[in-house]
Amino acid sequence: MAVSAAIEPGTSAMELAADIKKYLNEPDMIFRRFRYKDENGEWKRKWKQKVMGGDGKVHFIDADPREYHPGRGVYRSSARNAQRLARTEINMSYRTAEQERWRQFDFVVGYEVKTTQNGRHVEDICDCLAGKYRKDFKFLGWHPQCYKEDTEVLTNTGWKQFKDVFDDDLIMSLNPDTKALEYVSIIDRQCYDFDGKLVRFFNKSLDCAVTPEHRMPYISAKNGQILYLTAKEYDCSFGGFINGETQFLKELMPYSGKVYDLTLERNHIMYVRRNGKCFWGSNCMCYSIPILKTEDEFFDDDEDAPSVNEVEDVPQGFKDWIKDNEERIDRAEKRGTLPYFIRDNKTVVTNILEDGSGAKLNDDQTDTLESSSKRVEEIAKIITRVRDKNISFTTYPKDI
Repeated sequence: MAVSAAIEPGTSAMELAADIKKYLNEPDMIFRRFRYKDENGEWKRKWKQKVMGGDGKVHFIDADPREYHPGRGVYRSSARNAQRLARTEINMSYRTAEQERWRQFDFVVGYEVKTTQNGRHVEDICDCLAGKYRKDFKFLGWHPQCYKEDTEVLTNTGWKQFKDVFDDDLIMSLNPDTKALEYVSIIDRQCYDFDGKLVRFFNKSLDCAVTPEHRMPYISAKNGQILYLTAKEYDCSFGGFINGETQFLKELMPYSGKVYDLTLERNHIMYVRRNGKCFWGSNCMCYSIPILKTEDEFFDDDEDAPSVNEVEDVPQGFKDWIKDNEERIDRAEKRGTLPYFIRDNKTVVTNILEDGSGAKLNDDQTDTLESSSKRVEEIAKIITRVRDKNISFTTYPKDI
């Protein structure tokens, strides 16, 4: 509720963090380094911890932050914990509302799922299913090619967990053709709920935990080229990690929680680490953009007139993929492991299998569209106020 109340008037993440810090379990936890002179008159530094004395005044006492263990994924600083909470909740709220807003705006007449083509592109299911979709089709990604929540990525401002990355951060990447290190920008981000088994690769200097469909870049043992396999297929017999790890173990790791990834503007190989062990990993290559009415249609008085850009069906590639994989879909449904894009669009999938058409509105989304209209209008007003204050929580591709 504090987050919602702050977004509405346009409060920034940093201002919101300052307001909610007092609600943390340890709201005043902070360590600082102080300069002092030793017995020989030489300047040195020591760590001190902020505490509230019995006299009601702030004091700093000698303390080593390395001996304070708040738990995995928790900063030693209350201020940084509050900042993480603020920016994570704002970003997730914004992204969750994005597609629902598109469905409600009459000037949005569909959206296009695209794959980034910069740098070395590797074809996969994203290319088969790319194209223009009806605005009522629910798209959260074709496959959760993601990293476990505790994985970090190297940005131009230091190591960050994926959920803490800002949209204007630059990500350390490897150019697969020149092998040069480059900081590149983000064009999209992914966050999914995952309940199943992750694939973990590990040894004394490697610890990587990803979803089974995650694309793994590796140096081929045959020709020394950078190639890709899914995590469930890849093992050390094909070649080593780009950072030189050629001998490692592989296991399935039960996990229930969030998984994350980013879409980079090019290269698609980024520097990540888990439990302090670094490696080069790949990133998702697909993202979506809205399709709008033409400028003349936007200013036309007849708001109900159909647009020349109206998308009334799903791409032929999507229909072909559904028909080609009908048996796999049936087996996945019996196991309760249907992919997101099939589970969330079951009516469209059924229509394709029955009569080849994907043009009908999802029955399972009709009620959502009607009942959520008021909430979406409120979200739109909030986001307008935020944008008026020049606060940006997401970055869209340049061709929008």
